[in-house]
Amino acid sequence: MPDRENIPASARRVGAGRKIPGLALLGCAAFFWITAATTAYPPERGGSLVIRAGRVMPVADGVPWVIEGGVIVIRDGRIEAIGAEGEVVIPPDLPVASFPDETVMPGMIAAACDLAGFHRGVESVSGAYSAVDAFDAYADYRVILAGGVTAVHLDPGRHRLISGVGAVVR
Repeated sequence: MPDRENIPASARRVGAGRKIPGLALLGCAAFFWITAATTAYPPERGGSLVIRAGRVMPVADGVPWVIEGGVIVIRDGRIEAIGAEGEVVIPPDLPVASFPDETVMPGMIAAACDLAGFHRGVESVSGAYSAVDAFDAYADYRVILAGGVTAVHLDPGRHRLISGVGAVVR
């Protein structure tokens, strides 16, 4: 685990010194479960389950912003149904994960962050500079995930005339 000094300031502010909030942790888990199964793997490798939560905050057309006593049915890595308890048929063949006091929501995207380093040195002042090259894919990002952030834009350099190429990582 990296020293506190090596963690970017933006990451330290998210949850430093506080208990990981259940909302953020559950939201991240649900987001990664759904997106990993739907984008990174073919449907045959996706999982199936039902999530019951005290609140569900979907981002979809035709459903309310907040569903109290919400249910999400996920089959083969894809959301099959979402709605309030009693409105959604819960398939008997799927396992049910119940979180009556928690909120499930999609992960948040950080449009700007310092996870690609602070771009010091001559090589970072170039249109050929790639922010993803400075990103440590194996670092411990639990603090950021606990804050609900599941994707970030790696900034190639702020306040630079020629800044390079950014990247989005999950």
